[in-house]
Amino acid sequence: MDLLINKYLTNQASASERRDLELWISISTKNKNYFEFQKRMWDSARMSRNEPKINVEDALAKFKQRHQIETKDLKLAGEVKRMRVKPLVFVRLAAACIVLLIGTYFTYNFIQDKSSIDSNNTFIASLDNQEVKLQDGTSVWLRKNAKLSYPQSFSSKTRSVEIQGEAFFDVAKDKNKPFVVKMSNSLIEVLGTKFNIKSDSNGKDEIIVEEGHVRFSAKDSKKELFASDKLVYNVKESLIETSHVKNFNALAWRNKSLVFDDVKLDVVIEDIGNAYNSTITLENPCLGAKSFSSTLDLQSKSIDEVLMVLSSALNLNIKTLTKDTYHIFGECK
Repeated sequence: MDLLINKYLTNQASASERRDLELWISISTKNKNYFEFQKRMWDSARMSRNEPKINVEDALAKFKQRHQIETKDLKLAGEVKRMRVKPLVFVRLAAACIVLLIGTYFTYNFIQDKSSIDSNNTFIASLDNQEVKLQDGTSVWLRKNAKLSYPQSFSSKTRSVEIQGEAFFDVAKDKNKPFVVKMSNSLIEVLGTKFNIKSDSNGKDEIIVEEGHVRFSAKDSKKELFASDKLVYNVKESLIETSHVKNFNALAWRNKSLVFDDVKLDVVIEDIGNAYNSTITLENPCLGAKSFSSTLDLQSKSIDEVLMVLSSALNLNIKTLTKDTYHIFGECK
């Protein structure tokens, strides 16, 4: 990663390399801080000189060639002169910059968490829902726009990954090597379990445990969570709220199933909208009090088909406003 940063800062990185680096920077705050740290050091080195950038190897080759030509000319002319060789200012300065970058790398790693900056990590930014298989057998389902950072192989005492956005984990069991998920503001430790996590831009982390047992950590707070437990962490207020879920409708984006048992309509449309990344509104708030009971298989159904089932059951009407926006209207009786 340091080589890529060096190429980026010297405008030698290709378009794909620039995209890879920018993705790596966006994965976590520590990655961003590390890049900014390297950039500050590079900028400081540049401010101390006005000379143009040069290629070290080219400079050395040109110097050797020039030295050979000048020596040959002196001998042919029969002159006996003492050659004066100017200091290799450019070469030495460029080399000093490289040494400085290497030195700052080790200094930074000494004062930062080394596990969060791994140049061998793979980075994925999902354009749509997708499944990722890790080396240990763990399956990770990434929701659209989620970002995942993980190593090609887990060689340390823990299996550590980083996530932004929403993802579902089915962790392979390994008693000797706990699985650790790092979010922007919190940490989750597991041995083998199934759970959904969501980290949003509003400063909230959410965990829903489908199976097993996880440990949530944030600052000085720790919580043990078991099957059907839900935790919401408000970063700004340092507030943790826990509850027990009756169903896993919040995970319908992955398991493609919604279960409603005498559920109010305002909750129903929220769950359907979440499953399809859509917005559903009610013309009249009184409609939200209507109850709905059904099990909806979303595997092969579009949101339009699901809303048709809903409107038929409750004698309501559906209006499509945009591709992902719907409006429900009808009588409240």
